[in-house]
Amino acid sequence: MKIGVDLDNTLFNTVENALSYYNKDYNDNINLEDITEYDMDKKLKIPTRDFFKKYAMPLYTNTLVFYPKILNMIHDLRTQENSLYFVSSCYYETIPWRHELLSDTFDWYTLDKLIVCNNKQSLNLDILVDDCLDNLIGGNFKKVVVDMPWNRNIDDNKYDITRLHIR
Repeated sequence: MKIGVDLDNTLFNTVENALSYYNKDYNDNINLEDITEYDMDKKLKIPTRDFFKKYAMPLYTNTLVFYPKILNMIHDLRTQENSLYFVSSCYYETIPWRHELLSDTFDWYTLDKLIVCNNKQSLNLDILVDDCLDNLIGGNFKKVVVDMPWNRNIDDNKYDITRLHIR
């Protein structure tokens, strides 16, 4: 089987990590549970795009935490001879450090296992694991959503989505 696993907020805690720096810089007190929409413009003092461009860069990512349940899932999937890919709609500026982070974490990882794509529904996968509903709905694959505050406003059964609780 071909399985895609998203990076940000699926494999590791990008938003939670970035919020810790954002809160210091902007004297704010936003936590992960406050982010109930994928577009965070209503909660932050800066546009969502600027938030990710600034705080999802190498200077801030040395404190990222990998989610243990996802790491265990990846290990189990790899032992079953599946083809595993990391799929991200990240900014192009972040690709080199993502590649380095994945290389340092997984001894089997090579650059051809990283897919950067803004239209994940177009991918020929059997399963996609992601935190963003927009990346799952409409895809011709089994949909697994990683439970986050911004994706709880949907009837999973309506879209045949399996919810994965990792925290």
